[in-house]
Amino acid sequence: MDYSRGGTAAEHHAALREPFGFERQCVVCSLPTDKLQQSDERRGPIERLEEAIGDPLRMMQQPGARLTGCRSLLRLLVEVYTEVGAGLLVARLYNDAFQICAAHGDRARAAVFAERAYKARIMRERERIVPRRRG
Repeated sequence: MDYSRGGTAAEHHAALREPFGFERQCVVCSLPTDKLQQSDERRGPIERLEEAIGDPLRMMQQPGARLTGCRSLLRLLVEVYTEVGAGLLVARLYNDAFQICAAHGDRARAAVFAERAYKARIMRERERIVPRRRG
């Protein structure tokens, strides 16, 4: 299961410990302290971009700005999750870009983003079945 959405690692530990009674032991939380701190610092901008991209009113009024936000978010996801993979987050991002383009009648771009979302989702499912090798 992917518990990487928003907040710091410490916030996620508390959020999972209270209702479910277990400690989070994902690959992000297992990073060395300095890399975990860098990851936590980047989560704020990631959350803000996700909120702006997903806002339906902004999507309809400012599609170009939302697509620029998608590009920025993709860069951040790649930086933050280089060692563990962004998988589902990238698939969701491409789906958001697809929806923005489709809502504005840009069929060519919508098709490109739909295909990327599909491929990212397939890659995510493969990662779940065959975990990455670390070397």
